Amino acid sequence: MGVAIQTASQNFGMFIASRFLIGFGVAIASLAAPILITELAFPTHRAGVTSLYNSSWYLGSIIAGWSTYGTFRILSTWAWRIPSVLQALAPAIQLAFIWFIPESPRWLVDRGRDEEAIHVIRKYHCGGNGDDPLIEFEYQEIKEALRIEKEAKSSSTYLSLFKTKGNLKRMRVIIALAFFSQWSGNGLVSYYLTKVLNGIGISGQGEQLLINGILQIYNYATAIVVSCSLFTIAMELTE
Repeated sequence: MGVAIQTASQNFGMFIASRFLIGFGVAIASLAAPILITELAFPTHRAGVTSLYNSSWYLGSIIAGWSTYGTFRILSTWAWRIPSVLQALAPAIQLAFIWFIPESPRWLVDRGRDEEAIHVIRKYHCGGNGDDPLIEFEYQEIKEALRIEKEAKSSSTYLSLFKTKGNLKRMRVIIALAFFSQWSGNGLVSYYLTKVLNGIGISGQGEQLLINGILQIYNYATAIVVSCSLFTIAMELTE
């Protein structure tokens, strides 16, 4: 819906409203998707798989960067409408394949659908082997974690985050991660690349869009290499 409004925008207000809707949807997906991916991934694969999920942000950047490079010469509003409508590509793929994605075992156990949860664990973590001891281990681990969470929920508040030395340390880590993930420089080249390039004398629109497209490919390649390195390290540690 956000993409449709943005593509059909007739004024600045419509464009801003569409960006709000798109951002709202992205926030939901970016919270739910990595958690499900992490849960469904085999335990020793979680670090690498989750990193690959985050790295896919640059795949979208590549599509955005090169589509704008290809359309900026169009002498009509379709110069920006075409890149706008391409934003529907990833959500369309998600909608098509969401029916084939297994449900979260954790969610199934929480809803009393234990047999379905065991089936998911057996299929995706044990290669279909119903005698694998990992099934029982993960199943009991999920039940215990849910029990502890329910007990904590009934006896804790948001103030609990700041009451103990251990929780204060956790909060410092959480705040530091949020702060430095936004101040590590990625936002600078994502949102203000035009101003940066203008500042060093590269002001041509074609040149700026070309640099942006090449930069996104470089970023994606780098992110994939690091994600695969995390996967390799995790496998070596388990051995």
